[in-house]
Amino acid sequence: MNTPAEFVARYEQGQMTARDAKDLRVLLKRACRSYYETEHKIMSDEEYDRLNDIHEALTGEIISGSKGTTGVSHAYDALMCTLKKVNNIEELSIWLQETSADAQTVTLAVSNKMDGNSVMLQYASDGRLTGAVTRGKGGYGVDLGSVFAGRDIPCALQSSFGIKYEALVSKSSMAPLSEKRGKDLADPRAAVTGLLHKNDGAAFQEFVHLAPIDIAMEDGTMNRREVVEFINALVTEPGFVSPSFRIFEGTPETVIKAIRELYERQARERINWEYMVDGMVIEHLDEAIRERLGWHRGSSTYPKFAIALKYPFMECETEAVAMEFEVGPSGRVTPCVVFAPVTINGRTYRRTSIANWRRFHELKIGRGTRLLFSLINDVLGYVDVLHVPENDGIEPFVFAERCPHCGATIMLNNNGTYAYCPNEGGCRARQAGRILQWVRKLSLKGIADSTIMKLIEHDLICNPQDLYHLDRQQAARIPGLGKSSVANLMATVAGKLNPKDYEVLAAASPEGIGRTLLKPILAHYRLRELYAYAQSGQRDDLTWILMECDGVSEVNALKIIQGLSSPLLEWALTSGDLDVAETFVATNSTTKDRSPGSGMKVCFTGKVATFRNRDDFVTAIEARGHSFTPSVSRDTDVLVTNDPFSGSNKNRKATELGTLIMTEHEFIEMYLQ
Repeated sequence: MNTPAEFVARYEQGQMTARDAKDLRVLLKRACRSYYETEHKIMSDEEYDRLNDIHEALTGEIISGSKGTTGVSHAYDALMCTLKKVNNIEELSIWLQETSADAQTVTLAVSNKMDGNSVMLQYASDGRLTGAVTRGKGGYGVDLGSVFAGRDIPCALQSSFGIKYEALVSKSSMAPLSEKRGKDLADPRAAVTGLLHKNDGAAFQEFVHLAPIDIAMEDGTMNRREVVEFINALVTEPGFVSPSFRIFEGTPETVIKAIRELYERQARERINWEYMVDGMVIEHLDEAIRERLGWHRGSSTYPKFAIALKYPFMECETEAVAMEFEVGPSGRVTPCVVFAPVTINGRTYRRTSIANWRRFHELKIGRGTRLLFSLINDVLGYVDVLHVPENDGIEPFVFAERCPHCGATIMLNNNGTYAYCPNEGGCRARQAGRILQWVRKLSLKGIADSTIMKLIEHDLICNPQDLYHLDRQQAARIPGLGKSSVANLMATVAGKLNPKDYEVLAAASPEGIGRTLLKPILAHYRLRELYAYAQSGQRDDLTWILMECDGVSEVNALKIIQGLSSPLLEWALTSGDLDVAETFVATNSTTKDRSPGSGMKVCFTGKVATFRNRDDFVTAIEARGHSFTPSVSRDTDVLVTNDPFSGSNKNRKATELGTLIMTEHEFIEMYLQ
């Protein structure tokens, strides 16, 4: 069976067969079972979504872990829209100014942006439930009828209708839900996802609450004020959660001032709310304005009359307990502060890393130091010291003098920013880091960190090369591994003997050099040519060659040269164990061709609108033969931006060079359809 990357490549090359489609379905089903039944992934969420999109394009079927039919159609696709987002009140003010067309007064509805899973329930005119589906796309979703069976609502309307909800699990439900499921759950968002896609999800229906967002009639319409009134009545019923609609009327200035006050208050208070909320939804209530603004580019995906205002990262006060030290693949020693547990959005945090040696000494954290732990984007952790009297006189922790794994004396780099273990060959943490970096950069899925550590501890591997010459019998005798685990590992390694050149160079380079940076470089220069330059001693020339490439600073160029000079890359190119695939694309013409079928260099600035994220945008343009470049240069053909008149550096550079500037929708219509 093909690997995920091979499925993507075959699809993009138009080589998928009926057998491939069947194999892809099997792989996606395996991924669902692994994720929802064991909660151990066999592929990334990004890979799963990409493969599911391919399978849907080929078969019309969406693969899901939920019980029931997939690809169920419904008549309310407009309900399942997403919203464009702004990150602060200033950006909201600009949106209001642009959408209100110099109106003297405005009427806005403001509600909580609930953070769960979007679902759509269908009802007969008397409120009897007739169907339930996930968000899906194109009028299709995954059948959730069994999960929400019996969830009728009291009403009497003139026709059948659909309601978009956000399905939620409350924070106080996490403990009893974990007990009933027999496992600890990460957070309410992950919990509701699991329940919607469990085969026995109906057994946990009591834990799933519904926040109504919008309504659509099969025959006839309801204006937005009527919808809000309907929702406010519905949320008085058991099992429903109010998104808390508020109406603001007045001049744009007074309305923005009132929303700012509400926003700042709720941003502080939401940590203690029962349900996860990650922002506010602001929408025009004036039907004439809603009709005038309509939807972005005629699509039913992004309404222009509404916007989501994201909350800033969340934070909690806590107290330092201890300091631990981790060793990465390059030997860098990273301090990690352990603190009294804090709970944010139902998830408990006990430690986070401190960037480097220098920041460790700047913070001066000791046992008992009062800290402010913050979540950036609700995921990434960050710690700072509170400036309070209680911290005066606390003796700071001392940075480790020796590597916690091999005992070597820790050293500082030249500019004193970070510490590292110099024992490159004998430190098992450095060995594990190098091997795990190889595993991740080459996307060798299913190889657990614990498996690598066991093989190192039993002296069977000490570098990535050893994975390709592993003694199967000795490995199988290691307690906790066994024949099947070893066989799976060896099959995974054997399944990717022709990795991409940018994957191999990323794996051989120091931390901070990723595949996204290297891919466009290796489209212009063959890896073996760059390797030869590095071996010849012409490093100054090679540095300038790399710095001419988009997005490569001098620091990154020097790191890439370290990768080109590494024994690991030499082995990959010369040993015969691997057949490294080239990304290089020969160019015979200097004339720029911007016809829809030609390959162009495309740069992007700002926020994506049509795609879920920038990676999806890059995937889409590469599928059509174009290439992504992270910065604007004379070689850039098109700058894509959803704000062509912004003062960003990329916009200014493109204007100076005469580079074509297009909006995302214009680019899609001309080059991606």
